Amino acid sequence: MSYKLYLSLLFEVFGISSIFIKNIYIALSLFFFFHGLAVFLLTTVLYPFLLKRIRSRKWEPLVFIFSIGFFGFIVGYLFLFILTLYLFRTQKNIEFKPIETFSIEEIEDEDFDFSGRRFGEGAILSILKKDNVPSDLKLRAFMSLSDLQSPITYSLIKENISNPMDEIRLMAFSMISKMEKQLNDKIHELNLRLKDNDLSKEEKAKIYFELAQVYWDFVFFHIVDKEFENFAIEKALYYAEEGLKLKKDFVPYFLIGRIYLRLKDYKKAKEYLELAFNFKEFRYKVIPYLAECYFYERNFKKVKELFSQLDLSLDVKVSFLKQFWSIQ
Repeated sequence: MSYKLYLSLLFEVFGISSIFIKNIYIALSLFFFFHGLAVFLLTTVLYPFLLKRIRSRKWEPLVFIFSIGFFGFIVGYLFLFILTLYLFRTQKNIEFKPIETFSIEEIEDEDFDFSGRRFGEGAILSILKKDNVPSDLKLRAFMSLSDLQSPITYSLIKENISNPMDEIRLMAFSMISKMEKQLNDKIHELNLRLKDNDLSKEEKAKIYFELAQVYWDFVFFHIVDKEFENFAIEKALYYAEEGLKLKKDFVPYFLIGRIYLRLKDYKKAKEYLELAFNFKEFRYKVIPYLAECYFYERNFKKVKELFSQLDLSLDVKVSFLKQFWSIQ
């Protein structure tokens, strides 16, 4: 969402700059072109903030907002821009808590006091999509998503940016915006560290790997819009490959393999995943993805062999696949 705001501001600056062109016809044409683009982008950012009863009028609120910005010229644009910034700042701040990791041994030794679950598998999606569910239950179900970090979670959050309930819609917008800001801030921080001329090869490689991971997170968690996915993937591949020039490591091999698997380039995916597979301590991570490559190549014998090497997995899907291939 924030990139649209910045892009809108950039277009408006271009429009204002074009006024100083000597040819009045060219100057006015360029101004109205860039000014119109800037106002249109700003309108699309403001639209989700409107109340449900206003948005139900379809095109009328969009035309009204656009008219204020366009026919108000620079003053109208500034009014909409300041209003957008104000609405951004008044959103609820949702705290994203990092997921704690633990070992299998800790699970085996731990005594769990299980008092039941408020929402079962698939319950949140069902609650949010049904019309006859009380609004307070819908809100509590949606708020529970803030404690989870997974691609499915963020896809669900993104879907609810257009939710008819104002509270859920604004909260979804805030959660996505905050995650996007965290990733952008991380990229900025890593790029600043990369400018340090005193970095060793190993330190520089580590920064490249982290940059690759951040760009991949944009895609993996469905934070970036579809039209920018290819850009994020290209950046992730670039930084991972730059890091590999300095240091051979599991992280970039595994990451590049997963990226090519997503792009359905199974030959390249298998090449990098096999390199990651050589790091014995991380084989349990690689096996499901490498098995997928062999599956698409119809090498089912190799798929079965790989899953036979896999120990207990907490991932339900991976556990099911291991059991399935064990009886083939």
